[in-house]
Formats: sequence, structure tokens, C-alpha cells
Amino acid sequence: MWTDNYRKNSYMSVTLHYIDDNWELNCLLLKTGLFPSNEVKTGDNIKRFMLNFFCEISDAADEPTFDLMSNITFVTDQGSNMLTALRNNNRLNCCAHLINTVLRNLFDSKFLNHEGDGNKLLNPVVILLNECKHLVKFMKSSGKNSELSQGLVQEVETRWNTRLLMFQSVKRALPEIIQLYGEHFNRIQNINTELLEKITIFLEPFKKESDELEGDKYPTIQKVVLYQLLLKKHLKTYAELQEDIFDANEELIPNSIMQKLGK
Repeated sequence: MWTDNYRKNSYMSVTLHYIDDNWELNCLLLKTGLFPSNEVKTGDNIKRFMLNFFCEISDAADEPTFDLMSNITFVTDQGSNMLTALRNNNRLNCCAHLINTVLRNLFDSKFLNHEGDGNKLLNPVVILLNECKHLVKFMKSSGKNSELSQGLVQEVETRWNTRLLMFQSVKRALPEIIQLYGEHFNRIQNINTELLEKITIFLEPFKKESDELEGDKYPTIQKVVLYQLLLKKHLKTYAELQEDIFDANEELIPNSIMQKLGK
């Protein structure tokens, strides 16, 4: 379920994943429907929307709606409205969405600014994020981005992995930017290259695992526990370091993520 940024309409999609007679995994978009604008996205309203859709399929297949839905395992986010809508059906959490939510919250301004804490423990990360965003915005708006052999990537607020792509693109482009505009180019003066390197390395495993779990041409459910353990091991490595990679509270970020991943 999502909302477009222009008309603010809400939509819901139903995608079917199934194994055919040749034991090949297939993916088929069954429906993208406009959610009624006069209805709140409560669990009951979402359930009604889904029932109407499956009624259409049931009529075509000459099979009772509830029998059809009882033979389906739904994979959704962990939103309370989805949990309510499908409380009487087989449902699993989407692990790729969970990772995206955890990392999106990591970059949430309230978390980064650590409201209520005068020390602002994550201030170096806030500065790095803002400086990289400002650099990308300037390079794109000025047309200088086209002068680079590989352009800078702009982040998308709702997708944490675009922030990693932005960090990676800035890290990759910095030597070329220095070559073109000199090391005193004011747009890069406040970019902490050491922190940029560390935070990029820290985030890369999360993107790798989430990309793997988003696959629709191969089974992924058997990878969930393995990747959960790998990510926890990755986080514990940083939590046990004597020197924190973020120059802040050495356990704040790793432990916050581990709690979300279900420690």
C-alpha cells in the first residue's frame, strides 16, 4: 500500500508468487487498485477492500472467497492495520520491508538529532548526511553533475538504500571533483571522508541482504534466518569495538538496530 506524492491518492497492490507445473517460481501482479479516498486506512477497511478484490477472482474461478483466501499465505509489512486486516489469515512479515523500515528510522531526523539529549551524540552523522545532500543538490542544479564520469545519486526520503547509494556516489566522485575544482572547493570542505568511508562499509551488508530478500525469481524464505544472524553478527562486531565508527555512543546505533531485528 502506498500514496503518490502528487495527488495524494492511496493505492493497494496484490502480487501473486506461485510455483508452476515446471517447478519454476513466477511473479504476477494481480491488481493495483485505488483505495477509497473517503475511507481511513484501518484494518477493517483494508480487509473489505481485499475481500472485494478476491470476490472478483472467486467469481471467475467459481470458488468461495474465504476458501480461496485460506489457501494463500500473505506477505505484508508490520503495520497494525495490515495485522488487523489479515488476523484470521496466514500472514508473514516481509523481511526486506522490515530492514528498509529499520534503516529508514535510523536516518530519521528525530533519531539522528537524538532529541532530549544535549550531547547530540550522532551530530557527525547528521553533518555528513546534510553535506552530502547539499553537494548532490548543487552538482545537479548547476549542471556540474554531467561533468563527472559517474554522476552523483540523489536520495529518496522513503528508501534508505538511496542514502547508501548517495554516500557511495559521493565517495566515488570526490577524487574527480577535487581534480576538476581543486581540494579547496567549498562544497566538499565539511565532508568527513573518514566517516563517509566507515558509514558506507557499515551500511553495505544491509543493502546486500535486502536486495537478496526482494528477489521474485528465486525462493527467499530460507534465507531469512541466515541473513538475520549475519546482520546481528555484523552489528555485534561494531558494538564491541573500542572506538565507535560514528564518533558517538559506541553502542547506540548497533543496539538500536538489533532490537528492531528481533534480538
